[in-house]
Parts: sequence; C-alpha cells; structure tokens
Amino acid sequence: MSINHSNHNRILKSLISGRNISEKQLKKIYHYLCLQTHPDLTGKDGKEFIEIQKEYQQACMYFNKLKDFVKEGEIDPSRLKNPRHELLLNLYHYTIAGLHSVKIRMKPELKSRNAKIIKSILFWAKWYDKNFITIFIDYNKPQFKCFKQWQSEKEHKVIRKQFLYSLYHFFQYQKTGSQSKYEAAKINLCDTLDMIQINSKNSLITLERMVNWFLKEIEFSPLYF
Repeated sequence: MSINHSNHNRILKSLISGRNISEKQLKKIYHYLCLQTHPDLTGKDGKEFIEIQKEYQQACMYFNKLKDFVKEGEIDPSRLKNPRHELLLNLYHYTIAGLHSVKIRMKPELKSRNAKIIKSILFWAKWYDKNFITIFIDYNKPQFKCFKQWQSEKEHKVIRKQFLYSLYHFFQYQKTGSQSKYEAAKINLCDTLDMIQINSKNSLITLERMVNWFLKEIEFSPLYF
C-alpha cells in the first residue's frame, strides 16, 4: 500500500477510504509510519511521531465503532427511549464510514455494512423526525443517480465539502459539548447555507434542507456519545 507522508490524516483516510481494511492491516500501516517518523531514526523533533500515535488511537476507535455496528446486525428496539441519540449516532457512523462518497457507497465489499447504516438511519428517523426520512433520501439521490453532473459542477464540490466540514464540527460538539465546536459548526453550517443561496440552483435544494435540519438540531443539548 502506498502512503503519502504529506497527508496529515493518512491513517484515518486509509481506514475509511473504502478498502475494507482489516485490523491487522491497520496495525501494519501504523508500524510502518512509526518507522518513518520515529525521532531516533529521523533525527527530527518527534512531533510527527506523536501525531501518528494520536491518529492511530483515533483510527482504532473508528474501526471498532464500525466493526461493532456491523456485528450488531438487527436494530435493538429497546433503545427507543432516546431516538434522537440513536439517529445522530448513526449519522455519525454514516459520516466516518464515508457514505457521503458515491465510490464508497457503491463498493460491493462494503454493501452489507453500508446497508445496515442506512437502514438504521431511516429506522431512527421514523421514531424521531419522520420529515428527515425524505430529506435524507433526497439528499443522497443526486449523489448516486446524477453523479457525473454532480461532479462536473465545481460549485457543488465546494459547497459539499463545506457541508462535510460543518458535520465534523457538529459531531465533535455532540461528543464533547464544547462551546467552540458549537460555534464552529453553526458558523460553517450558516456559511454553507449562504453559498447555496448565492448559487440558487434547484439541484441544491435537497442539500439546503439537510443544512437547515442540522442547524435546528445543533440548538438542542449535545448527546456526549
């Protein structure tokens, strides 16, 4: 496996890029990067080596979350007491699994895992906010049915990246309750909305509805999952 050393999040990107990476492969990548960055071997200050260790710990967390999710199989109705928590947790799985990417969503070897995540999102949306079912389904349609058109429009790429960046801060706020993450998420969601409204294209209406939904959700208390 070739690794770009200039990529600061190399381990995480290898994990969620759709290669269906195993735990053994993840450790192999980690050990290789340690050899490439260890201060005793490179003569450098060790800053990159420390960062690699942090990335590996986070990658293991993501790996175990997705692995446990796939093992669970069927949805547990006993968790109905907090459907908002379950919906946002599964949307978090959706994000870290890279399902916003058409290439990852359509990979045959990941079909079972992806289907379970989507099924869970739709299930919990039914119990928490039925309107989100339509929003979520419509949001994904242009990514899969009109992929070439979606990719060809540069503005869509920029806006979509801005939205994904907003989701990163949104879920960090849900995990930590940090005021700075709340502010970062809200600012970036609002910036995404502004970019959509400036473009004012019908193809961005579904994305606009997604952004508005997350803007509503961020005003509720964080879940600390």
